[in-house]
Amino acid sequence: MSRPTFATAFLRWRACGWRRPRTRENRDGALRHLRLIRLILINEPHDIGHLQNRAQFLKQNVSSLDCRCLELSPSLWRVLDEFVPAGAPVGMIVNPKMPDTEPQVQSADAAARAKGHSLAVVRASSEDELNTAFAALAEHHVAGILAVSDAFPNSRRDQIVTLAARYLIPMMYPFRADAAAGGLLSCGTNIDEVYRQAGIYAGRILNGDKPGELPIQQPTKFDLVLNLKTARTLGITFPPTLLARADEVIE
Repeated sequence: MSRPTFATAFLRWRACGWRRPRTRENRDGALRHLRLIRLILINEPHDIGHLQNRAQFLKQNVSSLDCRCLELSPSLWRVLDEFVPAGAPVGMIVNPKMPDTEPQVQSADAAARAKGHSLAVVRASSEDELNTAFAALAEHHVAGILAVSDAFPNSRRDQIVTLAARYLIPMMYPFRADAAAGGLLSCGTNIDEVYRQAGIYAGRILNGDKPGELPIQQPTKFDLVLNLKTARTLGITFPPTLLARADEVIE
C-alpha cells in the first residue's frame, strides 16, 4: 500500500489520533481530511503553521501534542558546547525527502552562528548516501555532528552509530535508544511521556471532552543520556557538570 493510500485508509477509520507523517504526500493527504482527526502529534515548529492555516476549524475540533525533539534547541547547543571546542565546525545530517528539512537547516545554521560555530550540512536518504555524508563531514573536520529526528535515520541507527565510531566524530542524537545503541549521547523529548499524554488526551476525547478546549501540550520532560563506553572510545571525558545533569549514564 502506498503511503498516500495508507494515509487515506487510516483517516477513513475516523481516527481519534494522528502522529504527523514525515513526508509531504502523507501530511498533505491527511490534512485534506482533517475533519476526521481529533488529536495531532506534531514534530516541528513549522507544523504549527500548517495547523494555524486551518485555525477556524481546528479551534473547535482539534487539539495537539507537540512532541518535537531538541535537535535545534538552546538546551542541545549548551550540551554541545560542553565538549566541542569554541568556534569549531559542526556537522548536521538531514533527509532531503522530509518536508521539514529546510526549516531545520535554517534554524540550526542560525543557532550555530550565534554560538560561533560554522555548520556543515550534508543530505542523505539512503545507506550509500549516509556513507558518503560521513566521509564528507570527516573531510570537513567537524568537531561534532547533530542527528535530527526522522524516520530514516531511526531506521539506520546501527549504521549511523558505526560510522560515527569509525570516523571518531562525537555525535548527538535525539532519542535515548540512540545512546543505548552505542551513540555518544542523546538529548531530546521523553517519547514515552509524550505517548502517555497522547493516551490521556485520546481517552478524554473519546469520553466526550471537546478537542478544541484541550490546550496544545508541549513536552515538559527531556532526557540527557550519556554513554561512557562510547566516550572512552572517542577519547572524550564528559565534564562533571554534564555528568551531574544527565538523566542516565550508560556504563
